[in-house]
Amino acid sequence: MLEFAALMKTRILKTNLAEPLNRRLAEEHTKSALAKKIGVSTQKLNAIMRDEWEYITRDALERTIDFLELEVSDVFELVPVDFWKPIEDAKGSILLRGSQEGISKDQQYIPRYDDEATHVVKDFMRKFLLDCAEPPFADHRQDEAELLKKAKGQNCIVIGSPKTNAATEILLSRFFDAAPFDPSVENRRKIPFGFCWPDDSEIVPEIVQRSSLACSAIARKEVQNRPGIAVIDGTHVEAHYKPLKEFLEWKTNEGLDCGLAFVANKPFGTKLNIKLIVLAGFGGMGTLAAARALVEDFRYLEPLGEETCVYGIVEGKYRKSKNTDVRELRSFRWRYRNGGHSPIKPN
Repeated sequence: MLEFAALMKTRILKTNLAEPLNRRLAEEHTKSALAKKIGVSTQKLNAIMRDEWEYITRDALERTIDFLELEVSDVFELVPVDFWKPIEDAKGSILLRGSQEGISKDQQYIPRYDDEATHVVKDFMRKFLLDCAEPPFADHRQDEAELLKKAKGQNCIVIGSPKTNAATEILLSRFFDAAPFDPSVENRRKIPFGFCWPDDSEIVPEIVQRSSLACSAIARKEVQNRPGIAVIDGTHVEAHYKPLKEFLEWKTNEGLDCGLAFVANKPFGTKLNIKLIVLAGFGGMGTLAAARALVEDFRYLEPLGEETCVYGIVEGKYRKSKNTDVRELRSFRWRYRNGGHSPIKPN
């Protein structure tokens, strides 16, 4: 993990090959012809031109640079990322977590893995954002107007699935100009991702049916009713789902969950330099995986230029023993990321 000084000077590697490649493309007319001349695949050429790659071979870069007759100094640039600056400048943020329905309104019950995800974020901020106060908690059950007021006025970090946190449902829906708790197909289509919960979910099924963030029946049909999170471009990241009795008896080292990591700067038209961050899993392991992804890979979650937000889906792999619902997150990996530096869009 980065030390504080390095954290504040985080940079991303940018390749400046798009403009010279586009000039040559005008001469060659097709990308396949240009790729053939360079000696790389069309897929690699597209990735280089868009600067949208995680891994690329040394050979592909060398061939491209030599073909364009460029120097290394013409190609590579380190661009600073001030992801945490709004929180550092404001000396903190607030956390919005949720309670499962059915719990008394006089009590606040935080699902176990939402709590673990909260500690991941808090521990990171406590260690690295030295001047920030301990982030206070706000009640997710406040009405919509109050939640929007908070999101427009201060840095907010929302933790938990729409099944456990009303703030996730309300703030994400409103960000995409959709109505919260409106399951109509037209409304759900405004949101570029959806949680594919099974129809027979044993956990708060009413929330699943009402949520604007849930996949519509049409969308579930398109992903063949597989549980997980679907993205509007057809990407689907799978999660394991089993009825409670079967789940408790299940033993695995290869359990799958998935989570959404969402970041917006100056949300809802505010002029304040603040952030809205949402970490929401299909299940608890997905929320925890999204929290880990935030603190380890925040440099890729900063909106660039005119982008209003960056969002991505992470896959979390976990282990679970028999006759228990306790799980341990083993690892996470990005399966999709829209916006920011180095977006990930599976072919």
